[in-house]
Amino acid sequence: MKPVQHRQEIENTMEAMLEWDAQKREFHTKDVESQVNFGTRSIFGIHYTEGSGTSFSHITLHFPEHCMAEGTTLTIGAGDKAEVRAYLGSTAIGRSGWATGGEITISRWDETTREFSASFQFAIKHTMGIVEVMKGTVHMSLADDTRSNRIDNGVVQAELAPAIFDELGNLNATQIKIVDLADGRFRLSATQEGQGARQGIHLFFGQESARLFYIIDKGVYDMLGGNIQHHWDESAQRLTASFTDFEITFQDKKHRITNGSIDVKRA
Repeated sequence: MKPVQHRQEIENTMEAMLEWDAQKREFHTKDVESQVNFGTRSIFGIHYTEGSGTSFSHITLHFPEHCMAEGTTLTIGAGDKAEVRAYLGSTAIGRSGWATGGEITISRWDETTREFSASFQFAIKHTMGIVEVMKGTVHMSLADDTRSNRIDNGVVQAELAPAIFDELGNLNATQIKIVDLADGRFRLSATQEGQGARQGIHLFFGQESARLFYIIDKGVYDMLGGNIQHHWDESAQRLTASFTDFEITFQDKKHRITNGSIDVKRA
């Protein structure tokens, strides 16, 4: 009889140093997620300034799934249309943007345990100057997360003007999940897919704060302006929220998001 092998739990982490105008800020988080859409691997990590629900930085890396091999170095291209691309969004330093160049080096990829490690560095060019993302590392499990609590009964909707994808129209998400974050908060992810297009939202929330991001295909975009009201019923494990008057920019075009509603009960 073969001995039972127990898979060691891997702690997801992403770290980097943000450098701009002779200033530095550490980026470190355990709130890292990854997914594959249309053949592209996306890795997203968000770091909140301690004690704040509105001051944060987030990093997203995108590269082709077929490039997953130990020792591979990928060159990050410029902008959101590059095959290998990266994004930094930060209210903490007031600068955001797509990378103008950089690289990702895959240092570990075990297809059996699904353990993944990589290093990265890139730069963004903002109207206020250049930000260097230096000494970046990510270490995580890419195994299916059985604790993701996929939800069968939930509603996440919003109106978009104009629509991002004509074939999808307004947001009407059907794939919904809530996960626990390392700092005690939660993340709601809700997506809608069809005819090769994908859109949705990430909502990071606790009892006192909530922050929205918009998902478009393989990218995560800042939702600016607007207002959101939310309520998390801990005993019932139910999230309700309304949001409106947000704006996102995708491929140099502005889209307004209004009349958003969330009503999700955790399984």
